[in-house]
Parts: sequence; C-alpha cells; structure tokens
Amino acid sequence: MRKIGVLLAVMIWVCISCDKKDEGPQYSGEIILSSEILQSGQNYVFYGFSFETGKISTYSLTSSVMPDLAAIHVILGDNITVDLASSNELDAFHENGIFASATEAEEYFNNYTEVITSDFQALAQNIKENQVWTVQTASKRFAKIRIREITAKKGSLSDFIDIRMQYQYQPDGSRTFDCTCN
Repeated sequence: MRKIGVLLAVMIWVCISCDKKDEGPQYSGEIILSSEILQSGQNYVFYGFSFETGKISTYSLTSSVMPDLAAIHVILGDNITVDLASSNELDAFHENGIFASATEAEEYFNNYTEVITSDFQALAQNIKENQVWTVQTASKRFAKIRIREITAKKGSLSDFIDIRMQYQYQPDGSRTFDCTCN
C-alpha cells in the first residue's frame, strides 16, 4: 500500500512540475476572422489578426498596434459584402485568383511558393470563397491566404461576417514560402 502511495505522490509531483512549453507563434494554419463590431464602453472594438504572433485579438481605431489583417463588412440593403484591410498604409493585397472549387483553390495555395508580383492594392475587396490572396505586411513580409468559407451572422450591434481562411506567413521577409517554422 505504501508503494502505491509513493508512486501516486511521484506521479502527482511530475505532473505539477512539468511546465507547458511556450509554442511560440503559428506561421501557418487556419483561423476564423470576424467582421463583428463590439462595443467596449464608449469605443467600438474590432477583431484583427497578426501574422507575426499568429493570434486574433481586438483593437480599436485608436490602438497603438494595428493588426496585419482585419475584416470589414459593408451592408447595402439585403446585400452584405466583406473586404479585408491591413494596418499597412501602403497597398497590401494581391488577388492571385478565384477558383471554381475548394479543391482547385487548395491545390493552387499549396503549390504557390513564391511571391512574384509587386502589384498590390489597399483592400481585398468583395472577397469570395475559393480565392487566394497574397498579403504584404507593414514590416514588408509576406503571407498567403485562402478563403475557405464566408458565413453571415447576426450580432448585437449589426450583422457581420465570419471568414474561415487558411494562411501561411513567411517570417524571414523572403518572397519564398518555404518556411518549416511549425
């Protein structure tokens, strides 16, 4: 009986003393970015995504740190469209293509390994499912995104859009997506 108690105590000690490893940023994966507008006191707050940290967070228009990617919805009558914006004051988006199926978009995304274009625009306007975009961040690094799904939702302040997208970020600043960072 004493052996079981000692074994149990050792197992508990091992579990308690184990530190969870800090995994660091995710440079590729899938996110759901929302265009929902939230109210925080007198201010409005929005969701944004940072490629460098690999995280979605909230920001206001007066925030000192702006996201690399934010969704903006536009409601005109019954029509809702969504654009993607960047904190980069320069042009940040290049549309690589819109594809007829998810399979074609995924194949293009997976085989797209180098940014060749220098033609970027300020917004990714009226995005659609099965599009692939290149994003140039404020720090002059590149990411590629694939729009997987766009879902309209009801919110407390207004209707909004959730965008499910796949991304890959190249943190070293090169134009080649060959990072095996994670």
